[in-house]
Amino acid sequence: MEKNIKNYLTKCSPSSSSKVYKYKRSIDVKEIIQNIKNDYNILHQILNYNSKIIGLVVENKETLNRVYIPCS
Repeated sequence: MEKNIKNYLTKCSPSSSSKVYKYKRSIDVKEIIQNIKNDYNILHQILNYNSKIIGLVVENKETLNRVYIPCS
């Protein structure tokens, strides 16, 4: 039994990862709205169960194309 535990601890341990991931902070909803308010109309705000805005549905004022913009 002790031998099995030693094998488990040496062979089943996670390998060291040399990759380092760097993430950029996502843009705040207020900043997105400020950037697009001249060219787009906001049609819908998509909320999660905690009432946090997780996306916007916007419409281009000239072409009337609708786009979903994910937010954080």
